[in-house]
Amino acid sequence: MSLLLLVGFAQTELLRSVDAERGIEIGALVQTVGGEAVFSWRPEEARVLASNTKLFTTAAALCTLSPDWRWTTTLHWNGAELWVQGGGDPALRATDAGDFAADFLDQTAAWLQQKGVRLVESLVLDDRLWPGPTRHPLWPEDQWQQVWCAPISSLSVQGNCLVLDYPAHGPLQVQPPLGKDLRPKFRPTHRPQFSAWWSESGRLHVRGDEARDGSVTLAVRDPRPIFASWLVHGLENRGISVASRRWAGNADPVAPGPYQGVSGVETKAIPSAWTLADAIVVANKDSDNFVAESLLRTLAVARGFVGTPAGGLEAMVSALAAADVPGPLALVDGSGLARQPSSPVNLASPKVVCALLRGMAHHAEGGIY
Repeated sequence: MSLLLLVGFAQTELLRSVDAERGIEIGALVQTVGGEAVFSWRPEEARVLASNTKLFTTAAALCTLSPDWRWTTTLHWNGAELWVQGGGDPALRATDAGDFAADFLDQTAAWLQQKGVRLVESLVLDDRLWPGPTRHPLWPEDQWQQVWCAPISSLSVQGNCLVLDYPAHGPLQVQPPLGKDLRPKFRPTHRPQFSAWWSESGRLHVRGDEARDGSVTLAVRDPRPIFASWLVHGLENRGISVASRRWAGNADPVAPGPYQGVSGVETKAIPSAWTLADAIVVANKDSDNFVAESLLRTLAVARGFVGTPAGGLEAMVSALAAADVPGPLALVDGSGLARQPSSPVNLASPKVVCALLRGMAHHAEGGIY
């Protein structure tokens, strides 16, 4: 007991000295899983969560959906028109575990080829499941090209980013492949670093030394043209031409509305390569903002709210309340990226965070979390 008291005194003095520094405020709480306090320092004062916000988003998702739940992208074919209905799948990307984006293209092309399709007269892309802005208004606008600011959409590829690899003495390689729709402007340089950026006009600029390897990942400004180009280019590489493309608008019925009761219409659902459990691991372990925000909007739709950040927050509060996670909570997004200088956002106290962690430790799927 005397040793514990000595350690507690040392911790208190350490935090007191750091807490007194200008611009630094600390709150701390250490508890057993049973709720017994081991150490505390101003545990009830709300602090900015930053990426710890993801702990609340993923907990709410796991309290709402089963670990083996999967997103679904649905295809509708009426003999001339291919309607692609986005379900929010965040796994359409190339990773070390596999190229799930290419797998999606393979499945789509194979399904059409089985019907003898060589030409899609009209491609309709429907991303209306998650309406509203693709980026939260409180995300830092000056960082929009960075990976952590990638936009959120229910039809996305490569996490709405471009991966640019420039092997020594080789051609520039882009993931996802976009064909002739992407024509980067290359600037040779003898500097050791490889760089890439978007200009204000939307042109992609690349600068590097042809004798050096390099790699850069950039978020895209607008996910729509990237997804459309990737899908059209991928189908054409698999022997299926696309004559025209468009995005579903407000005047269009919700799929499968355009085909309801119409004979000759066929539908194929393509499940995500990821389960909910897979996505939760990516969001929490890699602190992936794109996946966390996708989970927030998925949560909104799953609990009957609109698939927007606001709908996701309503769903999160509902899910956590049902799981007996106490407040107060002051959250504005699902990843913790939002900020504003005038008044901090995404706030919770150490006491609330500990309550969340204790609750998830007792959850049936707490091991995944």
